[in-house]
Amino acid sequence: YICDMFSKKYMIGGSLIGLGAIGVYLSTFPGYWGFLIAFGAMAILGEVTYWPVLLKAIRLLGDEKTQGRMFGFLEMGRGIIDVIVASSAPALRGGLLFLSAVTACAGVLCLIFVPNDEKRTGENGKEQNRAQAAFGGMIQALKNIDIWAVALNGFVVYCIYCGLTYFIPFFIHIYMLPVTPVGMIS
Repeated sequence: YICDMFSKKYMIGGSLIGLGAIGVYLSTFPGYWGFLIAFGAMAILGEVTYWPVLLKAIRLLGDEKTQGRMFGFLEMGRGIIDVIVASSAPALRGGLLFLSAVTACAGVLCLIFVPNDEKRTGENGKEQNRAQAAFGGMIQALKNIDIWAVALNGFVVYCIYCGLTYFIPFFIHIYMLPVTPVGMIS
């Protein structure tokens, strides 16, 4: 719903700048409640206003035949940039500041280079109300059984992915496996 309400240019750019600002705040090592509020804000900026908009923008870059390639380029680019940025970051506070600066700079670049969304026109040629179009699309998606199946699949895969981290101490402390094979398994 939110993806369709606002331009991807401002959603992606604003989210990245906001995440960078929160990273700077976290580098001050605030108290417990500060961390809770910061991580709550990061969840909203990352999982509500950034990630779905990015995925929609990537999906709209190509037709059905080229979407696999577009998402492959996204994941390849994310992996390469992640390795470069993560290997460049210094100690904890410096790392937070460095990663925050990189994220905020990416947000500014998005504000400069990502184009605004085109105006939508309805069947009668008039401009559509964004809220009504987004709500109608959301209702249509909620009625689609395929979307529920994919969501359940994603949920199960994520649960397994999160659960795998618990196998590492299990293998080490219960099965007494050496660290090297456990590292290979993980």
